[in-house]
Amino acid sequence: MVVPRQRCTAHKIRNVLNRVPRKDQPRVKRGLVKVFHAAGLEEAKRAAAGFLRKFGDEFPTACEVFARELDDCLSFYRFQEAHWKRIRTSNVIERAFKEVRRRTRVVGRFPNERAALTLIWASIEHDRLKWRGVRIDETLLEAAVQASEDLAQKPISVPAAKAYLEAAGTMDYTSALSPGTDIAGPQFPPTSGTLP
Repeated sequence: MVVPRQRCTAHKIRNVLNRVPRKDQPRVKRGLVKVFHAAGLEEAKRAAAGFLRKFGDEFPTACEVFARELDDCLSFYRFQEAHWKRIRTSNVIERAFKEVRRRTRVVGRFPNERAALTLIWASIEHDRLKWRGVRIDETLLEAAVQASEDLAQKPISVPAAKAYLEAAGTMDYTSALSPGTDIAGPQFPPTSGTLP
């Protein structure tokens, strides 16, 4: 099974807001929330295009950060809506790592590797028992597998984000190229910088 890449939307929002003056952050954040909390993928793409049109001239660096790898931030929309809240951020993983660090720091030195691994496993297992979430039945599991396969065959594409990056001249073509494509990509500066 191919596991699709999902970048953390909370980190994306923080990274974008770090490039915006503090007084403008609330209105920019409202635009970002429209993208990452949309009712579906198509609405999120429209919101992303609107965000880039609205803020592109005013905050070009923030919009570049937003547009970069935006496709990977929207992967969660291909899964069942019941899972969106838990898979759009990496908070669950980060919390587990933080708890492991907290518990292992107290011990200091372990007598052997097995003792360290036992404590790490126990920490993660203890947290796992407290996690609340969606019960995975066979139907949800099949839907998740199907969504993963769909993403592998037809990755999400946000044309407005690609157009913005191309116009800005910062497109990372090595990650967007298919095998056998000329790595040089299009010549810069682009002849037209209009967004769809």
